[in-house]
Amino acid sequence: GGSGGGGGVVCTLLDEASCRARAPECVTDYCNECSCSPRFMGCRAPTAPAHQCLPVDCVSPQCCRTASECTGGASCGNTTSASCGACSTAPGSCTQDAECAATGQICDPIPCNCTGQKACTNGCTSDAQCGVTQHCSSVTHRCAPLDCGPNKACPDTTVCGSTGFCQSKTCTSDTQCGTGFCVLNTCQRSYGICLQPVPQAGG
Repeated sequence: GGSGGGGGVVCTLLDEASCRARAPECVTDYCNECSCSPRFMGCRAPTAPAHQCLPVDCVSPQCCRTASECTGGASCGNTTSASCGACSTAPGSCTQDAECAATGQICDPIPCNCTGQKACTNGCTSDAQCGVTQHCSSVTHRCAPLDCGPNKACPDTTVCGSTGFCQSKTCTSDTQCGTGFCVLNTCQRSYGICLQPVPQAGG
């Protein structure tokens, strides 16, 4: 039985976190497929052929880990940020969540709107839709800070801050981020995405 240590580990049997922990003895393969949220494909030995990504009929975004990987005035941001061309002049339909409650939605700013108008939109339904230091509130359907303490640990990509809430862990490589990725020197759930600057209203 044993853990297969001492060079005897079978990489193909390892899950994502275990595979990353065994680098460079094992290699973790990912596919992006239309987004900057890599999908774990499998674990392998360095000499084994890489897992093949399926061909996809989409335009993949420009993903990034550092600001220098983005060009043309774009900046490296998180994957939930909106990428704007020209700003939107769409009129708003709400000013507060209560106006959207009948449809089970929340009132949020319209992405890239010229004047900051708001509209009813779907709120979060799972923690995966929030940042690494947040959770999805089942009451408000909004992302809220994760609290922590001696008996309440933070996710493996975060640490418990002095204010009693989880905060992003600083990093220099993916191996410091559990199953996350090191983006702009903080651990995140996915790669960053190159975003064009948001146009200013009335510009």
